[in-house]
Amino acid sequence: MLKDLKNQSLNSLFFCLILLFPLSTLFQIYISWANRLLFAAVFALLIFVGYNKIKIRYLIIILLTSLVYFFTLIYTGEMLYNINELFYFPFAILYLLYMNSNSNRVKSFIVKEKNYVDFTIFLWTFLVGVSFLIPSSYTYEWGGSRYFGSFCRTTWRLSPTCIFIMSLSILNMNLFHNKKYFLYLIIPFVSVAAGGSRTYIMISLVMFLIGWFFLMPTRKTFYQSLIPLLILLCIFLLSSSLGDKISATSYTEDSYFDFWGTVTNGRSIFWLADLKAFINADLIHKLVGQGFNTVYNVNWVAMKSLIWAHNDFIQCLVSHGIIGLFVYLYAVISTFNLIRTDKNVNWLPKYLALFIWCFNAMFNMFYTYFCSILAFPFLILGIKWYYLHFIIA
Repeated sequence: MLKDLKNQSLNSLFFCLILLFPLSTLFQIYISWANRLLFAAVFALLIFVGYNKIKIRYLIIILLTSLVYFFTLIYTGEMLYNINELFYFPFAILYLLYMNSNSNRVKSFIVKEKNYVDFTIFLWTFLVGVSFLIPSSYTYEWGGSRYFGSFCRTTWRLSPTCIFIMSLSILNMNLFHNKKYFLYLIIPFVSVAAGGSRTYIMISLVMFLIGWFFLMPTRKTFYQSLIPLLILLCIFLLSSSLGDKISATSYTEDSYFDFWGTVTNGRSIFWLADLKAFINADLIHKLVGQGFNTVYNVNWVAMKSLIWAHNDFIQCLVSHGIIGLFVYLYAVISTFNLIRTDKNVNWLPKYLALFIWCFNAMFNMFYTYFCSILAFPFLILGIKWYYLHFIIA
């Protein structure tokens, strides 16, 4: 009995800390130690409470992850370019498996701590809304255009927090059958548009559509409103900073790259180099990876820039090998299966959620942006819980 109470308390603490990340990330450039301390506490709790009653198949995945991680460290053989690489991959696997196994604990926490969850959503929304009025929230880049980054000063930190807040809002809207939470999708959506990220605007647009799907009283109403809504949203997006980004990345004869290199921001160039590095590796490196720094080294040669692959699949293949890609895909697909195998869930939000992961993983990277990996299970569970056959008061 005491052990169960202790586990419940630790799980509640785990979820409480998880929900702090959208707020702590807002001020990461001012108090970076807070995010690191918070992550250390979350990772420790995840290891401690996550696997009391572990499934055999999950244990196998964890053992494979440990094996791959060991070889990745061995084959790195030099100082890491990005120390965070040590934590991204194992945390993503452990976190997704934990959320898959403990959806009832998530629901219990959200219900019991509804005021805490509501306050987190409200405070983030209020702070970001106020920051629109602060000049330091904007940066000038990409041909002199102005982009919004709030207190983060960059859309690459802000946008994942927007996705997290949108996921929590959809979850609360569906779990408590309260459509007022749809309003909390507006500020994150506008923030991403003002930030100019093409990848995240697509993700936030799809999340907005998922919210709109659950807002409409009937499926017929949703489909009837879809075309006018999309027209209005496209007009808004093209008049925002996204329009500036599209213009800045349009191909001209003066472009540094070829057509596809310009449109993809160089991705088509360094993706090819990364894939060649994987193909040319020997069998053992194909299976367990070539180390954390290999992608950076390859991209330095290809692009004269120490950047990661901007693609989960390629990053996993080069850094963690075929086995690493397998365990990553297993963890993600297991999460998606929470709604894929539920016959009550409508096909549209189901596959829009899959698109969100796939698009982010393909063109930006999913598991290396911390708030985006945190958000995904909450979005999946939010979709699932809309179809509960009871209303939680």
